[in-house]
Amino acid sequence: MSSRAGDQSSNFYNENYKKIFSSGKIGLMWASIHRQMERPFNTARSNSILEIGAGSGEHLPFVQDDYTTYIQSDIDVSNLLISGGGEIHEEDATKLSYLDNSFDRTIVTCVLVHLYEPELAISELVRVTKDGGSITIYIPCEPGVLLRWAQRNFTEKKMRKLGTQNPRFLHFLEHRGNFFALDFFIRQANSESKIKRTFYPFRIPLMSLNLYVIYQIRVSKQ
Repeated sequence: MSSRAGDQSSNFYNENYKKIFSSGKIGLMWASIHRQMERPFNTARSNSILEIGAGSGEHLPFVQDDYTTYIQSDIDVSNLLISGGGEIHEEDATKLSYLDNSFDRTIVTCVLVHLYEPELAISELVRVTKDGGSITIYIPCEPGVLLRWAQRNFTEKKMRKLGTQNPRFLHFLEHRGNFFALDFFIRQANSESKIKRTFYPFRIPLMSLNLYVIYQIRVSKQ
């Protein structure tokens, strides 16, 4: 990826992310995703929670967990400093600065699909989560048929209205990963753990017929 193309993509998303994903029909869908990620934890207590790739702090308002410490981390914390909430740490998901077994729970929304080395980030998730702790991961069904349709008819139209002439180009610059690779890496890194994988919206375990998958992982390091 050229430096110019990368800067174009980053600048557009930094300036317009909330306008695209936090309002209208797309905003309603994302609110539903955040609620679904948190549903198993509505009455839970996780003393220490780490969120990786927290963006602008969109997920935190949906967390019902009775936590003591909540860390919002991102490689760029400029938007988090504006939104606030919890502790804010600048972190690279592929080489986290935390000690082993530091957190009761880790949360990852739309992050892994953006990374060049997602397998390193997934290994880091497992490393910093305690034995018996929980990992929650969101993965889009890239490049599934239903997701492609939704992107053409909703996301790309909104991006054009905000000024970009080639939204698909920017989308593929940002979304380098695919479901099959990410699913494999998640399973490989959690081979001893209990993994619950739920497809949405149709619950049928077929990537092309769904928009995204939520993983709830109970970590076992025995």
